[in-house]
Amino acid sequence: MKILISCPLGWWSLLAKECKKLRLQPYDTFDRWTYVDGELKDVYELNIWSRIANKVYIVADEQKVYSFDDLFDTINHVPRKNYINKEHGISIKVSTKNSVLSSEKTIQSVAHKAIIKKLTSNEDQFRNIDNSRQKIKIRLLISNNTLKILINTSWTSLHERNYRQETGEAPIKENLAASLILQSWRKFGDILRDPFCGSGTIAIEAAMIAKNIAPGLQRNFAIEQMPLHQESLLTQAKIHAQKKQFDKEYNIIASDIDHSMIQIAKSNAKKAWVEDSITFMAQDFMSGKIPSHEKNIHLVSNPPYGKRLDPKELHAIYKQLLQRGNQKKITGGFVTLYPLKKQKGVWKSKPCYNGPDKCTFWKTL
Repeated sequence: MKILISCPLGWWSLLAKECKKLRLQPYDTFDRWTYVDGELKDVYELNIWSRIANKVYIVADEQKVYSFDDLFDTINHVPRKNYINKEHGISIKVSTKNSVLSSEKTIQSVAHKAIIKKLTSNEDQFRNIDNSRQKIKIRLLISNNTLKILINTSWTSLHERNYRQETGEAPIKENLAASLILQSWRKFGDILRDPFCGSGTIAIEAAMIAKNIAPGLQRNFAIEQMPLHQESLLTQAKIHAQKKQFDKEYNIIASDIDHSMIQIAKSNAKKAWVEDSITFMAQDFMSGKIPSHEKNIHLVSNPPYGKRLDPKELHAIYKQLLQRGNQKKITGGFVTLYPLKKQKGVWKSKPCYNGPDKCTFWKTL
């Protein structure tokens, strides 16, 4: 079985490491995805364990297509019984590049007709079914005249862990938070601080990583609705994941100037089963001091960048962050949309995305 895993732009190397931990060998790795060859059990494990991925797809077929007849025949020959029941609706997303077939709307229409023919001879009946909420998502990629038919096994993006019940303004996505932590936090014994914790995402992801809690344990996946689904394999994968958790204490400190956000962060941490691993406090980063006895302070944070503060306040915050890093009072980094100039000294920048927003991760060397 050929599997494609997508991820946020720029974090493919972390995704590849995750695959190797699951004893899967990544290949044809690009900025947004990688391929692996595996079995059905690997699809479950990738969905349950990946902290970086957006979605996990089964490659149902891969063929050259030069005409709409080729497209129709290729899709029509995919074994529907593996992926779609008659009671399912379908959702088709199309991307095409450097190919004879370039009209995404027409490709979508032809693909839809091919699937209808495969499922039922009654088109009106299928149209009624297609309006249902329970949709199987199919992605068609056509590049250099090669069609890849991808079946989404994840459903919504895997960054949705289902522990975050409330958020503040401009929340960081869970898989971006995990990426920043994995990129920079080397020693789990070191104190990790997030002085702009908001709804607690970075601290929660750090605790889940440190305790080896699989991020997909609390959610459902599209593959559970497909005919090829084997409940015993999914149950086995979840039980195995629960047994691999660590029961240790860690020094993770999350603070925010907003008292109401601290309460939201505590609630989210409880939902993620890590409330005992995080110390929450209401504190202003500008006035708060790092205790002298605390050594090896590691910071990972998503500071404000303009939506709530005036320019003078923002400038003061980032000046303080950069100075503390240059003085080696902290290590780690922060992600922001705030337009900082290239920094001298210990800071190194890496472009990344928080959803559609292009950000920069500033990390100490």
